[in-house]
Amino acid sequence: MANQELTDDILREPEAAVVARESARTFRQRRYDGTGPRYLKIGARALYRRSAVLEWMYSHERASGAA
Repeated sequence: MANQELTDDILREPEAAVVARESARTFRQRRYDGTGPRYLKIGARALYRRSAVLEWMYSHERASGAA
């Protein structure tokens, strides 16, 4: 296990939505659709590593003028 994984913040879904600057409802829908960030399923909870949410956000970065 990488050192980053040991110190990475674990977020509940509403907290992860805040990091992603999306509503909790939109963020949850992305999980259902399979278009959101990777998550951990612990019991009934969906939990997110802060780094996974940020990585997912950055993967949508586009150059200015790009389609």
